[in-house]
Amino acid sequence: MKLPILLKLLTVLTLLAGPSMAMWSAADFARDVCRRSYKFQFDGCKDSKCLCASPNYVSSFVICLETYMPEGSPKELHRSNFKTVLKKLCGTENKLTYDDGLKYLDKNGYIFNTNLTKKATPNKPVLIDQATWNKNYLDDYTTRANRDYGVWQGAFMTFYLIVLCCISGISKVVKSIYYKRSASKALSKPNKMTRLWQKYISLPALFGFVHAKELSFWGINITLPTRMESIGIFGYFALALIFCFTRYYNVHEDNFIYGTKKKQLLRHIAARVGIIATTQLPILTLLALRNNFLMYISGWSLATFNAYHRAVSRVVYIMLIVHATVYHGYYAHTASTANMYIAHWYWSGATGIIAFGIAIGVGNFRRYFYDTFLIMHVIFVLVAFVATYYHVHGMGYTQSVYLTFALWAMDWLLRFCNIMWINLSLWRGDSNRVKSAEADMSLVGGNIVMNVKTPMPWNFKPGQFVFVYVASLNPWECHPFSLVSGDNVGDSFKIIAKAQNGLTKKLAKRLERTNSASLTFKIAVEGPYGEVHPVERYDSSLLIAGGVGVTAILPYAEKLSRMDIRQHTQFIWVVRNLDLIKICNKSLNKIIESGKVEVKIFVAGENEENLYLSEKGKINSDTSSLSDSSNGLDDIIMNHVSFGEKPSFAQMIAENFSQATGSMAVVSCGPGQMMDDIRKQVSTNFESVNGRVEYFEEAFNW
Repeated sequence: MKLPILLKLLTVLTLLAGPSMAMWSAADFARDVCRRSYKFQFDGCKDSKCLCASPNYVSSFVICLETYMPEGSPKELHRSNFKTVLKKLCGTENKLTYDDGLKYLDKNGYIFNTNLTKKATPNKPVLIDQATWNKNYLDDYTTRANRDYGVWQGAFMTFYLIVLCCISGISKVVKSIYYKRSASKALSKPNKMTRLWQKYISLPALFGFVHAKELSFWGINITLPTRMESIGIFGYFALALIFCFTRYYNVHEDNFIYGTKKKQLLRHIAARVGIIATTQLPILTLLALRNNFLMYISGWSLATFNAYHRAVSRVVYIMLIVHATVYHGYYAHTASTANMYIAHWYWSGATGIIAFGIAIGVGNFRRYFYDTFLIMHVIFVLVAFVATYYHVHGMGYTQSVYLTFALWAMDWLLRFCNIMWINLSLWRGDSNRVKSAEADMSLVGGNIVMNVKTPMPWNFKPGQFVFVYVASLNPWECHPFSLVSGDNVGDSFKIIAKAQNGLTKKLAKRLERTNSASLTFKIAVEGPYGEVHPVERYDSSLLIAGGVGVTAILPYAEKLSRMDIRQHTQFIWVVRNLDLIKICNKSLNKIIESGKVEVKIFVAGENEENLYLSEKGKINSDTSSLSDSSNGLDDIIMNHVSFGEKPSFAQMIAENFSQATGSMAVVSCGPGQMMDDIRKQVSTNFESVNGRVEYFEEAFNW
C-alpha cells in the first residue's frame, strides 16, 4: 500500500476525533479567544501585575465576553469565565470585578482594535472586531483540535494493542471449539499458507532463531522478540510515528496564538507527542501487572507481555524525549527560555523523564540483581507517574494518570487478597492442614528444594508458577518459581530453585549454616499464574528440559503419564549432575512406571558416572533426607540415564518428527541457547510431520 493512501486512511481515523471537541464548549472557546486576543500594552503596562490593576484591560475582557459569549448564556457563566482568567493571570492581586468592568464601560465606552498594533498603549477599553474574532476563533479551535486528536490517536494506539490480544484470544477459542467438534480435522496437517505462516512468522525470532538467549551490546543485555511479536510491536511503533508527525491542521503564518508558522508547528508537535505519551501510561502499566485481564483474553505468555511492555516503554520514553526537545526548541524561538526554567511544569516534567529513564535503565541489572532491580524499578516508575501528574495538572490530561494509579492499586489489592486467601486459615476449618503457609527447605548441590504446605488445598496445573515471600528474610522481596508435585503427604507442591542472587542466594547461605538437613520457613505464596498448554490433544508430545527448567516440563510428563490417552510422549532432560535427578526421583519413578512416557536423561557433567558408581548402593548422607527414595538413585531411573554426552537436538527432533503418525506438540524450558536450538529445529523439520505442529516455550525471563 502506498504511503499517501495509508496517510489518508489514518486521516479518516483521526477525523473520528471530531466528537472530542464536544469536551470544549462554545463558552470555553469564547473565554480563551478573549483572553488571548488582548496583547496590547494597556496604559503602558508591560507585566501582568500592572494589567490586573488596569481598568481598561479588565473592561476590555468584559466587553469581549459580553459580545462574543454564546447567545443566551447566563451572566453567571460570564462572571465564572472572568474569574477563571483573572485568577490565573493575577492571582489574589486582582481587585476589579466583572461588575466594575461593566460600570467602567458605561462611563467611558470602548474603541475597536482596527487601527491598533500589538505595541499600542490604549487608554480606553478595546473590543475585538468580528473579522479578527473569527480568525482568532479558528486558530484557537484548531489548536485545541490538534491536541484532542492526540488524545484520540493515543486511545487508538491502546485500542490497537487490545485488539491484538483479542485476536489471539479468539484464535485460541476457535481452535479449542474446532478441536472439540472434530479433533482429527483440527490437528490434521494445515494448508500451505498456514505452514508458510508458521515457518516464516510464528516460529522464527526477529532475526533467525535467537530469541531466548540474551544478547549483549555495549554492556546492555537484550532479548529479541519472536517475529510474530515483532510484527505487533512494529505496528505499534508505526502508529506512534505517523500520529506524532503527520496531519497538523491550519498551520499558517500570523497565527494569533503563536505568531509564526514555525513556532506554531513546534508547539503542536510538542503538545501532541506529550499527550499521546501520557495516554499510553495506563496500557503500559497494565502490560506489566500480574493481575492483567489481557492475559486471560489473549492467552499470551508472560514472556510475550514482557516483550510488549518493554517495547511500549521504549516508545513512550522516545516520545517524552521528543516532547521535551521540541518544547525547548519552541521556547528558544520565543526568546522566553528563562521563563520556562522557572515554571513548575518544567521541573516536574524533567523529573518524570529522568525517573522514567532510570526505571528503564536498571533493567540491565535485572538478571544479576533481581530484587534490587525490582525495588528500583517500582520506586522510579512511581516517581515518574507522580511527576507526570504534577506536570499535566491543570492541562486536562490527568485522567490518564488517575487510570494508571487505579490499575496499579487494583493489582496490589488483588495480590493482597490472593495472599491472604492462600496463606492464612482464617476462613477454613480444616484442622489437618497448617494454619499459615510454610516450607521445609533444603540445599542439594546448589539447588534449593522447598516442600510447601499451605492452608488451602492445591491442585496446580502444568505451566503454573507462584511468587514466594520469605518472612524471616526481606518480606517485601519475592521471586517467581514453577511448581512440581510435593514429596510428602500434606505437601501442597514442591519448588526447585537454583541458588543464584537475591532471595535464593540468601536462602542458600542460611541453609549452609545449619547443621540439620532442612529448615522450616514461614512463607507467603502468591498465585498461581501462568498458562497451560493443551499437549494432551496431540498424537505425539516431545517434552524437553534443561537443568532446573525441568520444573516447568516435569508436570506435563506427570500429567500425560496419568491420562488414559493414546499418545507417544518423549521426555528429554539434560542436566550437569545427578543432584536434580535425586530431587525428582519420586516423580521420575512414577512417570517411568506408567509406561506411557519415554524418558531420556543426559548427564553432561564430568566424572558424574564415576561418582554414581562409587555411591551406588549407599545412602548419600548429604541428600538422603531429600531424595524421593531411601536408596538414593533407583536403578529404574538410571536405566534411562546417559553419562558424559549432550543430545543432538537436530537429530532427536528430526527423528521424532519423521516417526510421528499425526500431530505433534513440542514443549521446552531451559537455557536460552538450548531453547533457540530447539526452536530452529522445529521450524526446520515441522513440515515432515503429517499433522499440525505446535511449539510451546516456557521462558524464565521475568
